[in-house]
Amino acid sequence: MAMAALAAPVTAHITRMSGDVSIKAESGSAWSPAKTGAKVVKGDSVKCGANASAFISWGDNTIKLNAMSVFTVIALDKDLVTEKSALKLTEGKIFARVGKLNTDSVFTIQTPYAISGVRGTAFEVTVEKFSVLEGSIFVKALDTEVIVDAGMYVDVSPEGAISQPETLPQDNLHILQQVLEECKDISVEQTTILDTGATINDVIETTTNVIPAMDMLPELLPGHGGLQFSIDISE
Repeated sequence: MAMAALAAPVTAHITRMSGDVSIKAESGSAWSPAKTGAKVVKGDSVKCGANASAFISWGDNTIKLNAMSVFTVIALDKDLVTEKSALKLTEGKIFARVGKLNTDSVFTIQTPYAISGVRGTAFEVTVEKFSVLEGSIFVKALDTEVIVDAGMYVDVSPEGAISQPETLPQDNLHILQQVLEECKDISVEQTTILDTGATINDVIETTTNVIPAMDMLPELLPGHGGLQFSIDISE
């Protein structure tokens, strides 16, 4: 209880972006154009237009919000022992690279039909498709639960039926790996900024492992099914 009382808000930042990216404060009624370096805090929403993308980072965590996607920050808190990150994806697609968390910390992504919990992994979420690059997850809908390991994916129908895990096509796996490398570059940039006081743009100019933008996995139509899944990356 004493530690909980010390929990403080965490500020994320848009660390790299391209195209039409907008941000809206919890108390605001209108979207405003976002800029690289913009703060993202609890209650804020970020939206990417057509052909746009945005990387948002905090701590050891980095997410990539894809084109035609919208998410809202539900919680970003940290105390001396634990941290809590909770996001809500309402449209589109998010790729997440999550830093190693202790057993009392949580990182969740909620969709209209799903909630995911992670503890140090790399994965992608849409409303109806769950693709795992590193670690493993279980996907649960209705009375069915399916384990999905790294390199695999499952589809979920609007009625909540989960497909058996299938191997990610090599092209799709390659694309996810490239996004992961982009997220790693972001982490290097943030570490450099904290250590040297450089600006984000200064560091972007000097990074050498930047992966060019590529077409991502096709978007899927929204579905239903009361879906939830969690992550297990036991070593």
